[in-house]
Amino acid sequence: MARILRSKTNGATSTPEAERTNSPSPQPGDKRSRTTEDSDVSPKRQRHTDSPAHEESEGEKPAPPAETPAPTVTHAFINNEFILSASKTWTSVLDPVTQGLLTRVPDCTLNEIQHAVSAASAAQLEWAATPFSKRREYLLKLVDVIREMTPDILDCLSREVGKTLADADAEVYRGLDSIQAACSIGPEMTGMYLGADPTQLTTFHEPLVSHSL
Repeated sequence: MARILRSKTNGATSTPEAERTNSPSPQPGDKRSRTTEDSDVSPKRQRHTDSPAHEESEGEKPAPPAETPAPTVTHAFINNEFILSASKTWTSVLDPVTQGLLTRVPDCTLNEIQHAVSAASAAQLEWAATPFSKRREYLLKLVDVIREMTPDILDCLSREVGKTLADADAEVYRGLDSIQAACSIGPEMTGMYLGADPTQLTTFHEPLVSHSL
């Protein structure tokens, strides 16, 4: 509490020396410079001025916690298109940090599951008939797309499973390394022989021989 020292002669107020050094110097004609906060002067005579320290304390408020985005509805991806499931059962996906609702995922109906399996089986036959060079081209394009979308993928991993951005980044690049490794194996494989140290694998084709009695 600041102390106010009154003079018996003219009733003027003064402050101790330590407080005068910390307070701003009075300006000419400024009658309010003789009053301070927390004094024993009557409330009618008190005047409050904003100090830089007070403004700084207000500016150092902690940052608000990250807000969970507005919840969405997840569509099923079947046969290269997004469809809204007809299921009446949905699973809620929560943000592990805020426990807020991120999205609702459908428990797809039996017909939707069968449709997805049939579409995947047909796509596999077409993919198997595609030459290796063309498949490799598609996979390398996939690598470029994943690299461009890496920030969005990291955000999804962090919100859905609570991964740190560094951990999520490592997971994405492990997947990219796997795709690039798969694309580099094909040109190295020739014929039916593939050696590997310290194990050697060899394939033999031996005809069946029938013996008559």
